[in-house]
Amino acid sequence: MTSLNRTLILLAFPLLCVHCLIAQEKGMSFTLGRSSDNSYTKGKEAEVIGTFPDSLNAKDAWLTNAFFELTYTDTNRWQYGLIAEIHRNTLIAKEQHVVQFGASIGKVFTLIEDEIGVAKFQIPSTLTLKLSEDRKADEETFQIIAASSFNTYTGKDFLKTRNAFPRLASPLAHIVQFSHAHSIGVTYLGKDEDILLGTLDLEFNSFLFPRLINKWTGGKYTDFFKIQFSYRGRTPFYGTTDLDLDSAIDLQCGINIRLGTASNTIGIAYDWIQGANPLEGLADQKYETLTAKVKFTIQK
Repeated sequence: MTSLNRTLILLAFPLLCVHCLIAQEKGMSFTLGRSSDNSYTKGKEAEVIGTFPDSLNAKDAWLTNAFFELTYTDTNRWQYGLIAEIHRNTLIAKEQHVVQFGASIGKVFTLIEDEIGVAKFQIPSTLTLKLSEDRKADEETFQIIAASSFNTYTGKDFLKTRNAFPRLASPLAHIVQFSHAHSIGVTYLGKDEDILLGTLDLEFNSFLFPRLINKWTGGKYTDFFKIQFSYRGRTPFYGTTDLDLDSAIDLQCGINIRLGTASNTIGIAYDWIQGANPLEGLADQKYETLTAKVKFTIQK
């Protein structure tokens, strides 16, 4: 098998999963995404790329950031999930290889409704417990992650979480729209570590030529051309650690194609990344990468 063929198979694998995986019971869903830490990171795309040199003197290289979660939602909208996760990167100077397994519980709390019961202010909250094995550092940690977001669906458009603004009727929408998302919480790392961290995740998006894209797609979506800036910050509240706690910054430019809904997308993007992520075994460094991105949720 040629190097090109193996690379194409690797990039196509997540798309094959979309067609092959079917949830079996009512209230069940299967999700592929970037990270299982909280509702914000669950909404980000999984990343994958690989190179397979034909030379016997060169090793295969991988970049994979993905989680798989099987979730059950009960009649009160509580969600219970089982998680498998991998973060591996052999393309960078300080290589990364973390495998995680765990469980999660979550609920979207509605605080304000209008007169007909439509939500106007919600707090999506998650509690995630994971056993994390860092195969590069030969270390295991037990992670407890509690996080919430604050979503408003009323008032000024620019205050609405994950809402594109200005509206398509605005002259500015000929050129660009914006959106933002966030998560705030605490994380405890135990077993080989003993530290409590405060966490803050921020995301700012720009969508180019949204009115043209909306017309081109028959009114289905506007986020085909996307520029995204992400910030992941952590600060210690208790304990000490040798892990890198430097903030992680990611600037990403690429294309995004929806497969029916915003929960199912594929794309390709170029990333400029700087910083560290102790939850995923990423040591502080700076690098650039081109990756295929995919996320989906299958519900039954």
